[in-house]
Amino acid sequence: ESGKAKGRGAYLHANRSCWEKGLKGGSMGYALRTSLAPEDLEALTGFGLGLPAEGID
Repeated sequence: ESGKAKGRGAYLHANRSCWEKGLKGGSMGYALRTSLAPEDLEALTGFGLGLPAEGID
């Protein structure tokens, strides 16, 4: 048993464009199988803006 439940995680590259794409149009909520509260979306967007435009994959 791995301790991981299906649909409980999402992986994004550490660059701004990947975060913008993941948060755009509800893709992140869909991957996590939940809806993101506006304050959570705002916090995730702020975090993504702090990432470099081109990151390490």
